[in-house]
Amino acid sequence: LKRKLVAQANDVELDKQGRILVPPALREHAGLSKDVVLAGVMGYAGLNLDLLTVIVMPLILGLAVDDTIHLINHIKQEFASTGDYTQAVVNSFREIGKTMCMTTVILCAMFAVYLLCPMKFFVTTGMLSIVGISSALVADYTITPALICLTKPFGKEKK
Repeated sequence: LKRKLVAQANDVELDKQGRILVPPALREHAGLSKDVVLAGVMGYAGLNLDLLTVIVMPLILGLAVDDTIHLINHIKQEFASTGDYTQAVVNSFREIGKTMCMTTVILCAMFAVYLLCPMKFFVTTGMLSIVGISSALVADYTITPALICLTKPFGKEKK
């Protein structure tokens, strides 16, 4: 166990402000890209990570994972019938692409109501939720299909 733990160790770097950066390989393996975007927006906006704002990240992660699983399952079903990754992605977006966008727009609209609240916590929660949900959709539209076409997780293509 100790050999396995040490063998998986990675060197870390510090950014200009002395914060530890998660190595890209670990970030990709852990699937942190969507939360990292949200945390980055919080840093640029000058928002502190406190007990109240930390609630947003698991919420966004849950929504993002839900959409991603739905997309990947649909691509897998399309691949089983077509045998071609590119065609499977195109067919999947034709069938569920608009639905994913509309659910994201509806969720963002619901959280936009928080922006009208006089309490700072609700405004912050609304803004972070909108940014997180939107960035998750962008990742589902761009990164997920690219990774599926590159890694070919469902087997070889049929010609």
